[in-house]
Amino acid sequence: MPHRKLSVAVITDPSSWYAEAGIIGGLARALGVGGHRVHLFDRSKLLSLLAAHRESLLGALRRYLERAEVDFVLGCNLNACLVAENRGRLCSLFDAWGFRSVTYVDDLVSGYLRGDGSIRSRIFQVLVGSERNCFAMHREQDATRVRALAGRAFYLPNAFDSLISVPPGEGRVRKVAFVGNVREEGGWRQRALLNLQSLGLDLFGSAGQPAIDRSGLRQSYRGRLEDTRAVYGMYGETRICVDANDEDGVISDRVFQAMGNGCMVVTPHKEELARFFDAGRDVVTYRDPAEIPSLVRHYLERDSEREKIARSGCRRVRADHTYLERARDLVARWREVKSVGARRRVAHSAQVETAGGKVPFAGAVPLEPFAEGVNDA
Repeated sequence: MPHRKLSVAVITDPSSWYAEAGIIGGLARALGVGGHRVHLFDRSKLLSLLAAHRESLLGALRRYLERAEVDFVLGCNLNACLVAENRGRLCSLFDAWGFRSVTYVDDLVSGYLRGDGSIRSRIFQVLVGSERNCFAMHREQDATRVRALAGRAFYLPNAFDSLISVPPGEGRVRKVAFVGNVREEGGWRQRALLNLQSLGLDLFGSAGQPAIDRSGLRQSYRGRLEDTRAVYGMYGETRICVDANDEDGVISDRVFQAMGNGCMVVTPHKEELARFFDAGRDVVTYRDPAEIPSLVRHYLERDSEREKIARSGCRRVRADHTYLERARDLVARWREVKSVGARRRVAHSAQVETAGGKVPFAGAVPLEPFAEGVNDA
């Protein structure tokens, strides 16, 4: 007997580079295309309601979610949203109302597992104790450890958003690109990027001018890419993407984004990479950041080798690692960790504009009846 479709409230943050360009936006689109009812909410507006204690509007939100028979609330790091002197947390709000949540967490859980006693660690400890909260994690070892503690965690890696289409560019006019922030001054990422400037590096990120000037990368800095479509368009005209990423156990979102747009990727060697790609065929790896400039130079000078790897990686990502696949995994894992009672759903559909045009969302709804108050908060 086929499972019924779910009703999911998705908390997005339009101002967040990560949330919109990453997993939450991709999952929201994929869930909608999969026929699930998706209710979109702006996190910054909800936080403003909490900070202002707009009880009447929060009550309207609760009644709306109850009428929508929401199965779970999906968001990124909802637990870390502290406002009004640490009193209001989105996850705690939904928990108090009796709604289950699936929170995609990354750095929030690290302190908890280390036992560092930080505010984030204490918040996570509280949430682990609630049976209504479930956690999706992009680091498999974290999911395993939290599952041993709470039984409600699963691995959900990054992916490529195949529902975003970009117009063809002018060819591979960019030589090598990096998207992300320059971290600590004098760190290995900064050194690696400095060594790529002579090879035609284009650097995109959200760092302010003083940080860029201190890094010595001003000549390569091209500004901030404002949305997912811009990120994908840039990769579509780039020959090589450098993934200067030192997170243990994480295959970064830039790997999937670049490969899905036909850009060859140079990324750190990690054991986890083998479950996704074949090194040397789909992707190029390095064990020491000092290898990056020579690898980039090698493949810039050998078009046929580079294009062969880029084509193989693109096929692999688009076949096996899209958010359509991840959304199916999310729903399946949700059903495993929390059985969802069969409840009647009122079927209706709407259209939500995304970067690639109009994508059908089954039940993507506006913030009525409290949209006016939310916007004014």
